[in-house]
Amino acid sequence: MKKLFENRILRRGCCVLLCAALLAALLLPAAGRAQRRPEAPQFHADGHITLLGGGSADSRGGAGSGTGEDSASSGKEGGSEGVSGGSTAERQEDDPSDAPAAPEEKEQNIGAEETGGEQPPEEPEDEPASPQPQENSGEQSGPEGEPQPDQEDETPSGTDPDNTETGQTEGAETPEDITQEDNTGADGEDETELDLFAVMTWYKYGRKPSTIVCAADDRVGKRVVYSQLEEGVFSYELALGGADEINARIDSISIREGMARPYEADASGEVEMTAPADGGARRYTFTAMATVARYDAGGSRTETEVEFTFVISYEDGLDLSLAMRWLRSGAETELTVAPEGSASRTVRSSELDGALEYSFELQGLSADDAEIVSAVYTSDTGDSGMLDEVGGALEMKTAAGRDKGHYTVFVTAEVYEGGARNARIVEFTVQLTYQDSRELALEFTWYKKSTVAEKLRCEKNERAAVRIKQNQLTSGELMYRLELVGASAKEAEIVSVSLSGPGGAQKLESRGSIPLSVPAGESAARYVLQVEALMGRELVRFTVNISYVSDVSVCMRYTTTVDGVETPREVSCENGKSISAELIYSDQLQEGVLPFEISIAGDDSGSVTIDRVTLYRSGDGRSMQLARDVGASVYSGSAVLQTDGGRTGENQFAIYASDAEGGEYSFTVNIPYLSRGEKTVIIKTNLKDGQKIENETDVDLTVEAWSQEDDGSVISHIRATGSGTQMTVQLDGKELFYTGASGFVQQYKLYADNPPEGDQNTHVLTIYARDEYGNEGELTVTLIGERSTEGKSIGTAEIYIDMTVLGLGVYGPVRYDVLADEPISYAVAKAVWGYDAGAPFGTAEETFGWDGAYCDYTGTLDIGFYLRTMGDGSGIGSRAKALKAYSFDSLGGSEEEILAAIDGYFGAGSAYAALWRCIYRNGIALTGHNAMSVGDQDFTRGSGWLYCLDDSFYPGASMSEYSLQDGQKLTLRYTLAYGWDVGSGQDGYGDAVGYCVTGLDGRLEVEHSYEAVSQSDGTTKFVCSCCGIVEGCQHENTEPRDNGDGTCGVWCFDCGSFTGPLTEHSWEYRFEEGAEEHSKVCKNCGLEEMERHDWILGEDSATCTEPGIVHKFCDICGARAEEETPAKGHSASGEWLVEPGGSEHYQLCKSCKQEIAGTRGRHDYEYDEMGGCWICSVCEAIHEWDCEGELQLKEGDCQHEVYVCASCGLTLVRTGEFETRHRFENGVCTVCKTRDPEYIEPEPEPEPGIEPEPGPEQGAEAGGQE
Repeated sequence: MKKLFENRILRRGCCVLLCAALLAALLLPAAGRAQRRPEAPQFHADGHITLLGGGSADSRGGAGSGTGEDSASSGKEGGSEGVSGGSTAERQEDDPSDAPAAPEEKEQNIGAEETGGEQPPEEPEDEPASPQPQENSGEQSGPEGEPQPDQEDETPSGTDPDNTETGQTEGAETPEDITQEDNTGADGEDETELDLFAVMTWYKYGRKPSTIVCAADDRVGKRVVYSQLEEGVFSYELALGGADEINARIDSISIREGMARPYEADASGEVEMTAPADGGARRYTFTAMATVARYDAGGSRTETEVEFTFVISYEDGLDLSLAMRWLRSGAETELTVAPEGSASRTVRSSELDGALEYSFELQGLSADDAEIVSAVYTSDTGDSGMLDEVGGALEMKTAAGRDKGHYTVFVTAEVYEGGARNARIVEFTVQLTYQDSRELALEFTWYKKSTVAEKLRCEKNERAAVRIKQNQLTSGELMYRLELVGASAKEAEIVSVSLSGPGGAQKLESRGSIPLSVPAGESAARYVLQVEALMGRELVRFTVNISYVSDVSVCMRYTTTVDGVETPREVSCENGKSISAELIYSDQLQEGVLPFEISIAGDDSGSVTIDRVTLYRSGDGRSMQLARDVGASVYSGSAVLQTDGGRTGENQFAIYASDAEGGEYSFTVNIPYLSRGEKTVIIKTNLKDGQKIENETDVDLTVEAWSQEDDGSVISHIRATGSGTQMTVQLDGKELFYTGASGFVQQYKLYADNPPEGDQNTHVLTIYARDEYGNEGELTVTLIGERSTEGKSIGTAEIYIDMTVLGLGVYGPVRYDVLADEPISYAVAKAVWGYDAGAPFGTAEETFGWDGAYCDYTGTLDIGFYLRTMGDGSGIGSRAKALKAYSFDSLGGSEEEILAAIDGYFGAGSAYAALWRCIYRNGIALTGHNAMSVGDQDFTRGSGWLYCLDDSFYPGASMSEYSLQDGQKLTLRYTLAYGWDVGSGQDGYGDAVGYCVTGLDGRLEVEHSYEAVSQSDGTTKFVCSCCGIVEGCQHENTEPRDNGDGTCGVWCFDCGSFTGPLTEHSWEYRFEEGAEEHSKVCKNCGLEEMERHDWILGEDSATCTEPGIVHKFCDICGARAEEETPAKGHSASGEWLVEPGGSEHYQLCKSCKQEIAGTRGRHDYEYDEMGGCWICSVCEAIHEWDCEGELQLKEGDCQHEVYVCASCGLTLVRTGEFETRHRFENGVCTVCKTRDPEYIEPEPEPEPGIEPEPGPEQGAEAGGQE
């Protein structure tokens, strides 16, 4: 075969085929790309559903639910924040200082993901319009076209309707699409739609506020993935928004988990969300009922009940989204899309400075493991092409004969789940509607105090909003002027102006003045100014929502004594709001008495007076009236504050006020009060004073804090999220964010900055903890930061595999090089089954050598890693000391029979019998198992792998979220009972009666919890409440003891016997450097013995010519040593080398790559009949490759030919049979004696004197003559 492939013609043909295949692989996918389009999911016509997710909590602008020009659809992954723009919202362009107050000041960028962080201010958006259902012709489908499975709720979460024509949502019609022909109402008809919506604010990652907006009598859905919540806690706040918010109130809120019965909830709180066992999604439905007061055209007041429904789908998925940004009127705007989802927005020509200057960015926790690989666009104008994956410029235009052009951008990204070899492809779709807008806007000018002009701009067919305070007008009179502006203003004229509000509806002129008023008993009023204009033949509308409000608040002032210094404090509260003041300690007041002053404040407070003041104290549960019929704007008094049973007490002051017109106001100020404790608070952390850490690397920080009595007994464990407790952790003065907890251990991520110069700097870690009884403490730790490099070695750790509960003992330790910024998931994969992580983490020097075919995990090494199963290839599952049954019922029909069967299987009184008795009595079901490995739900429903750091700490986070530190001990520990059998466990899972057995580090420890039970015969027996074992002796005086036969047990001095079955010794090995022996000590009874090391040789540093050192370690105890070794000598690689153009060959040493003496020699060419060439019989070099000279025949015969190379002069002899070169003489070859087949023997000449005999003819002739 080698000679066959050395044929030049064959090789060239293969090269041509390979090139053609590579080109086809590159071009065919691109050719078919234009046909790949995400299908727009359809909704049933009666399934009136909108999936929204609000804008950044830090954004500025109106609180509308977005604009009709924005929409988004989140895809199947659900991890990102794709949102739908099902509700339209009108836009205002105004000075941000006049934007409505919170929550109206938060821009709800519907149609895009909530972006978080600071965003450039855009025009405020307001006024959600009711979305309209679009028709559906088929089954609801996902992005790939498959029908979606039935859900608990009819609201599909994470799948949004898209209008493929315009990028709109649910068929919602936006104002810019309305023309004269579309306007079916009468000219000047008053708008009566409700301008009210609910805003749900939730906290992504526990700290990043994000909002979801729902229109009145509507439902919205939101996908929340596991990684976005801390320990599944969903913190929320619900509030109303919109122009009608000033006349609305929330009456009730209910929450329903799945199909369970709803329960009542507060407007703000927390919900502990749990993932379903099957790994799907779980729905949480929030329903808010509200009442809103409205005024008809005649000014009559009516109240309407409305409902808002938020459906939160809690599920697994990628936390990934695509942010597309561009410059819009000089400011940056952003549109965010979910994986396999779409989002849309309208882009006007007036907003661009020429081309659309865009950029792309991947966001979310999965963004670090993802990469944009391509971006393309198509349009209905016929244009299409590639886009830069980072950013660039896109020239946009409209379709022929139209004022709009529709562009679709497809961005493809690769997400690396477990390495580049496991990349998955996700696609994002952005739909842009380009509008060549003839610029026309309405400029609404109103005059503050009748003199100062304030301008508000409203684009055509859009809305704008303004908030006007009573004190900004003179006698409530609003002076105004309306004017059309923009490039098309000369072609347009105003045809009607109307105003509707509490006083009814009225026609207005384009300039003048109108009286505004707040109805009696209200604190604000809503007016709607509607202007219609003709622009050519097109009728356009402008809508301005005017919120007319009174500016009234209360200020509560009081003085406390802090460290002997009187400190004044002040708390302000707006009308209808509640606020909580700073905590007051008991030593800051005299006998808890708080003197205070309450005053009315605000520009509209002139006629407002305090009516009454009440106080509610949680300490005694009483409400008391502090003052009534005050009739003044200032009230001074005092109150006695209370704690709540030694804990923080709530002291809520309620202030009620009214004005001369009958308007009513209410304010609530809560002052928490707590006695300062005197007990000690202990704070422990995994980082020690003076410890070195890697800068600019996530360092895991654990904190455990508790208060204790003088005798050391614990009073209270202090949690970061505990009720009434406080834990604050700061690094260099900056607060660290809490990431989770494991039991009482709180977890944080520490990220220290590099020094401006040099390689080291100093960081100060400060931890403050206070329990609910006022006991407090502080710990300061100084850390040495070192400049980091990802993958840099920062120390060593030890890794163990503990399967004590299965009777399989402990494997390890394996010494592991700890690398900077490397998650534990990588360490496990590298150290257990030898995974090669590539740069920068590479491979582990030492491994357990387990078979990767029997090791598996879910998630990725970077996100959501869960170790599902492990095996070493030797069938450890079949060797496990465990019940191998599918049900406890198969062991017996009663508890007594089942426990007896367990004792019979493991031995009555044994530790393993006690363990499995506990498993049964705690209600954990049995399962099957895998013979080759052990993993999740093998043997029991509560089994699986846990990881433990430094013997006792089980982190409450995935291995992919935690990193090893220098000197740490990592143990992969198998549990059969949700962690209860290995010193961990979570309340509510498999802990009905508790456990008396703990399996750690190769030893099962049994501590029965005995209860005395009187028997019918009058005797007393002792029954363990955990495993149910019955004993006649409590075995209070015991000691471990060697039995002398290789076994040991626990000897009871009271009854003179071993308390349970004897077990084999469990050895722990110890060694001294340089010794040839190690000692082994039984961990159960303490017996010590000596034995020789079992050395395993490691890497030998000897070279071919120089001696070296070999490292060795004992396979039993882990001792390490080294010894000298002689030079290895050269070893041939078996491959011959030929210098270009040379006539000699030689071999190199495979170790040192030097030429091996004695291997060099001249080529010995032989002719190869199959290849038709001369090949060296030693190295297989081909003469034609090394020399291009022509071979000339020098001589030859039928058995050999001699050639001479005209270039190198080499003589080549070819032997064989050459038929054309016989040298025949007399019919015989003189060389090979072969006869000539064509040779004719000559006739012999007659001898002299002898007549030749007559021939036949002669005889016939002679006869005839006779």
